[in-house]
Amino acid sequence: MRNPNQEQLHKLESMCVQEQPPACMSGCPLHVDGRSLCAAAASDDFDSALDLYRKTVPFPEILSRTCSQICRQSCRRAEAGDAVMMRGLEEAACTFGKPKQKRAFLPKRNHSAAVVGASLSGLTAALELGKKGCRVTVFEKEEEIGGQLRSMNLAAEVLEKDFRMLKDYSITIRCGENVENLDEIAEQFDVVYVAWGVQEAEPIESQSDSYQSAVKKIFAGGYGIRRQQYDTVWEIADGKRAAISMDRFLKQVSIMAGREKEDIYETTLHVNMEGVAESCSKKEPPYTREEAIAEAKRCLDCKCMECVKACAFLQEYKTFPRKYVREVYNNLSIAMGNHHANRVINSCALCGQCAAICPHGLDVGEYTKEARQIMVEHEKMPVSSFEFGLRDLEHANSQELSVLRHQPGMKESHYLFFPGCQIGASAPEIVYRTYEDLCNRLPGGVGLYLGCCGIVADWAGEEILFEKNIESMRENWESMGRPTVITACPTCYRVWKEQIPQAKTEGIWNLLDTWPEFASAVEEHACGEKMSVTVMDACGARNYGEIHEQIRHLLKQMGYELESHKYEGDKSGCCGFGGLMPVSNRELAKKMSASRVEEKDRYYLTYCMNCRDRYTDAGAVSVHLLELFYGEGKEQEHLPPTWSDRQRRRRWLKRKFMKDLWQEEMEGRTEMKLYYSDEIKEKLEERMILEEDMQDVIEQAEASQEKIQDTVENCFIAVRRIGNVCFWVYYRPKEDGYEIVKAYSHRMNFK
Repeated sequence: MRNPNQEQLHKLESMCVQEQPPACMSGCPLHVDGRSLCAAAASDDFDSALDLYRKTVPFPEILSRTCSQICRQSCRRAEAGDAVMMRGLEEAACTFGKPKQKRAFLPKRNHSAAVVGASLSGLTAALELGKKGCRVTVFEKEEEIGGQLRSMNLAAEVLEKDFRMLKDYSITIRCGENVENLDEIAEQFDVVYVAWGVQEAEPIESQSDSYQSAVKKIFAGGYGIRRQQYDTVWEIADGKRAAISMDRFLKQVSIMAGREKEDIYETTLHVNMEGVAESCSKKEPPYTREEAIAEAKRCLDCKCMECVKACAFLQEYKTFPRKYVREVYNNLSIAMGNHHANRVINSCALCGQCAAICPHGLDVGEYTKEARQIMVEHEKMPVSSFEFGLRDLEHANSQELSVLRHQPGMKESHYLFFPGCQIGASAPEIVYRTYEDLCNRLPGGVGLYLGCCGIVADWAGEEILFEKNIESMRENWESMGRPTVITACPTCYRVWKEQIPQAKTEGIWNLLDTWPEFASAVEEHACGEKMSVTVMDACGARNYGEIHEQIRHLLKQMGYELESHKYEGDKSGCCGFGGLMPVSNRELAKKMSASRVEEKDRYYLTYCMNCRDRYTDAGAVSVHLLELFYGEGKEQEHLPPTWSDRQRRRRWLKRKFMKDLWQEEMEGRTEMKLYYSDEIKEKLEERMILEEDMQDVIEQAEASQEKIQDTVENCFIAVRRIGNVCFWVYYRPKEDGYEIVKAYSHRMNFK
């Protein structure tokens, strides 16, 4: 029995780059969060901008006026204009923002530290160690602190404002004291940081990452030891990193563990620059408040979120892959108690669009499907989640609806037409005409196989049921003499290709593309006079580029002009049917359908019947490929079928095939005549109550007389449990049937 795999989780998390820092942050020696600072400044919230800046920068007033802006070398905005002027925004934060008064709670420690040299690097190390509760003594040979800063023409109040922070901690500054013997200082203190300039005593060699010298308790860094050019941002970076090393040394823990990205590094955050307009800074800092806001708004707010932009599911749950896979893992790890993420897990379309869009190929759908399988194995899958869809699968493959026959008059089949259960449930007459044409065109006999490929079981996490369905398909194919399979559904095509690879499989669209005389003979186009269409690629064909090419070549042969869609080909989205979304989350499925056909003035061409129906239901003009060839010119009047229509049309299709081609009358139950309003029809759809369910309830009630008379509604009330569902029907007898007053269902059992 499988369990949540933590190793797999970490692998998937690492593939999602959304939480990676923006380039300005990874390219800054102090890792200032420029993206968040810009967002705060752009919204005129300079208090928050200052708070963000002060969290990273010990001396904000000094650095905001002297920073060399190394981050601008990495800023993505420079690819369309020039980089954001971060120093100006940092200075604006210090000028217009009010610092939050925070009470410092210092840890109690007995450690003492010495800092030799009151340069910016040394003062930074002193401040950082002071914040950690150390007693710090700073030795400076000059009569004032600041070192090289004093030559930068900074206003005295700027230096005073920042250096005032040193008084909040146990930091003693001893000016006019020149340290000549480090060994003596090292004997007096637990740890020492040397931060003197190039003109001072002999240089001290220290490790480039830890700042530790050969004498373990002595660390060294800053201007004059690590670099020859003075730069305030590197001075502060040296002091901060040296302080971390010294603190870890005092605590006797690993000095370098977990510090791999402490220096400048290249982020893996993906930023789509397509469509970004050119923009340049208006002026050099310092800025007025309005100028700072305008400059901050130039920030691109660098994020990946490419999959989220495309996917209504991720948008609905306000999540992105890294966050989502963690939520799924935590949900699967719950041994007892409520599994709050079950609905989220069961709402994904499993379409794979996220993997096609993600720069690292992270497939949320694959992980979600495995989560469903684990839930089924551990009996944590709510019965109500996919039961309706699984009942539909069972019905499509039942003896009542399935067909497996050789072409009339033939004893063998060189081909086997497998249209799939969805097109027959929506447009059965198209299936009938397509099969007739195939029989007329293809030599050697074309067998007919009506049934379902079982993908809904795979979507529902029912691995065993899916495998049984595949094995049944394989046996049926072999019993027909192992013919070439012709599918009319891209999902069925994928299932045959991947699950029964020994079978040669063709798509009906490919055959149509090889019959150019047929395409040119199609005069009545279902899209009307406008000869331009937008191809809506099916997610089932995502990894089959040859299908995309065949469909487009065929349409061009017919004289259509093709309009592109933002998400097409391997990046196409789901129509809202995938993953059994209409069963598990009806409202989200509607949103997903609508998101795909936002431009209502287009004509959308599909080659999946579910796509065609869902886009039509979303208010778009949508036509199926086969309707162009085998339709009657009224396809735009084809309304999406209800759940009950789907069952009824499948029955009609089998009856017509059996009667017209094999001269056999199909036996079956007589359909009850039921009357109900459009309002009730919508309720039945929402509650997934079929007409045959209501017929079962009424037939049992009338036969057993186990029914309740409702004198208020002037009707009868009857109930029957079918599978795991109890159906309640309020009805009135009519001359030739029954009028439905209302109906509902639940999963409570009762006596």
